[in-house]
Amino acid sequence: MLQLWRKPHTMVISPEGVILNSGSKISRLVDMQLSLSNKPALWTQVLTEFEENPISVAVTSPIRVIISNHYVRYAVLPWQTGIYSQQDWQSLAENHLRSVYGNVVDGWKISVAMQGYGKPLLISAIDHTLLARLQDMASQYHWTIDVIEPALFSVVNHYRHKIKKEAWLMMVEPQRSVLAEIINDVIVQFTVAFPPESQEKTASVNLVKRALKSQHKTDSVLIAIFGESQLLVDFNMENITLAPLSANKNTENTLTMGLMLSELT
Repeated sequence: MLQLWRKPHTMVISPEGVILNSGSKISRLVDMQLSLSNKPALWTQVLTEFEENPISVAVTSPIRVIISNHYVRYAVLPWQTGIYSQQDWQSLAENHLRSVYGNVVDGWKISVAMQGYGKPLLISAIDHTLLARLQDMASQYHWTIDVIEPALFSVVNHYRHKIKKEAWLMMVEPQRSVLAEIINDVIVQFTVAFPPESQEKTASVNLVKRALKSQHKTDSVLIAIFGESQLLVDFNMENITLAPLSANKNTENTLTMGLMLSELT
């Protein structure tokens, strides 16, 4: 008898805790009560809370893990002619991040994703120790991790048919805003802001203003925006058009970023 295909569960690791979406039910495995904190929880705090409060969760399907932007570094690597092997691109990506962050990159798992021949490559970096802890959790609870995705890439993949070829993508979550510029379906630049609590809207506006100024853009810009309702901002600028990606419009029952990410397929 053939085994039925099983859809992967989705687990989100973020400052608000650990959330598991089985497809029929969403469970908070760890709740860090982010709204009561002055700063986001480190991933070490989140996973330590998970390990100190064992929860028996029967998961028979593979797990797709989404990592919050809080725990990922992003960069764009320009295309270079004469580079053919994945290992060469990997070395270039590591050298690029080392030139920006220094030797701390030795503790990161750096991944490179191509966007097409002749187009910039995307770099994402996650702490090696975070990935190791996730594998330990998987062994402890007898889970199979199917894939680990940075949150920004999960949003891009999910909404790839909705985001215009010429647009900016903004993700806004508590104390973190990420702005990605997209040209001809290709991400060409990232900008990140780290606002203090309750300053997310101001930081998002300033992030866009700086991007417009640095690129000397005067024509209209479409911004596809994804984030918690109470953090989203109306730019009130003549050359800015907003295209919300989430249908979360009920301010009385606002979804958190972790819950929104857990619903991405």
